[in-house]
Amino acid sequence: MKMPRETNRLYFKAISEKYQPILETFMKCGLLPFVEKNQGVEKLITTIRQQYRSFKIGLWAVHRKKDDEVIGIAGLMLNKGENGIVIELGYAIHPHYQSQGYAKEAAKEVCLFGFNTHRFPKIVAFVPPTNKRSISVLKRLNFDFKEEIMKEIPFYIYEATSNLEKR
Repeated sequence: MKMPRETNRLYFKAISEKYQPILETFMKCGLLPFVEKNQGVEKLITTIRQQYRSFKIGLWAVHRKKDDEVIGIAGLMLNKGENGIVIELGYAIHPHYQSQGYAKEAAKEVCLFGFNTHRFPKIVAFVPPTNKRSISVLKRLNFDFKEEIMKEIPFYIYEATSNLEKR
């Protein structure tokens, strides 16, 4: 299976059962808002692995090169949006490793993988209005704000084509 390329500081690995503890930690910390609350970690792993097989995309474990530490997850998922099927960017970095540029680095490489390897015309991201850090990452990657969806839990939709750096 193809995966995003390594960056200067990070590499990606396919999610398997061995990542269950870190995924459970992320769910408890509220770092996976894009995962249904009633979905257990086992179901999440199954869904990710099905996406690998069916669509050649999914979430990957993000490792730091200098010590092989798992610091987060990042990837692309096929999702049903308001206007049909979309390719959605998802990422989460453990709080101990936030504010060091890892989210931007991982998200950028995942998006480049989607644009260059799969030739996706656009990638979307759904983010709660209160998640200022993720909004900042998306803006620095040149994602454009598209709309606010007012539901039980409101969220913003951001979208990118292939220009991931600010003009």
